[in-house]
Amino acid sequence: MLPIAIKAARAAGEIITSHLEAGLVEVYEKHEGETYTNCDVLCEKKIREIIGKKFSDHNFLGEECGRSGDKSEYLWIIDPIDGTNNFVAKIPFFAVCIALAVRGELAASVIFNPVTDELFTSEKGKGAFLNGAPVSVSCVKNVEHALIGFNAGKKGEGAVFLNAFAHIQPRAKRVRMLGASALELAYTAAGKIDGFISTHSHLWDYAAAVLLVREAGGSVLNLEGEQWGFRDASLVAAPSDLAAALLKLSLQKVIL
Repeated sequence: MLPIAIKAARAAGEIITSHLEAGLVEVYEKHEGETYTNCDVLCEKKIREIIGKKFSDHNFLGEECGRSGDKSEYLWIIDPIDGTNNFVAKIPFFAVCIALAVRGELAASVIFNPVTDELFTSEKGKGAFLNGAPVSVSCVKNVEHALIGFNAGKKGEGAVFLNAFAHIQPRAKRVRMLGASALELAYTAAGKIDGFISTHSHLWDYAAAVLLVREAGGSVLNLEGEQWGFRDASLVAAPSDLAAALLKLSLQKVIL
């Protein structure tokens, strides 16, 4: 099933690049100040169309088009453009994200940046790959030696983020906030970033990348220290020792 997901991701990528090059991107406002574009909608529809032709009985969950179907044990989870604000600003750090869950367990995933042509893929039990080459999380164990990515979550929901940032930023080698959770998690899987913390996102932001990190040998936990699950809005992803250290710092009391 991975080949059809790759085909769908690349087709969405063609929509994105063609609209960027032609200046045809239209920007709209969602609830709570969130942004989406005509490309988000067109990409999700194209992904559903390609996968649906091959697997007509499968279910879908997407950021723009919601959920469809409830009878299959197969669920495709889609974020047509993770990092929409970067996309709108023409910052080339965003990605098409597609994950397949089977009976509630992540089974395959694709994350594709059409601008840089970075294609991350994974299948449960088969490893994680970047453009066909195997990748793995970094060997960094200590926060002091780590490059850590952060996602602050929604506007107005910053208390948990600020607490974690206040404890980790002074200790980490460097921190980054790049604006696309799935791609930052993919970079964590590839060892480009040592660890990543997000205090609020949706299932479609995380699903494809969580499998990548796990297949690359990393640990993905929620902020309660449990294995990340579909209901969790927060996560810590890193090599296991580093993940434990980051989690411990994130849960310390707020600095006043």
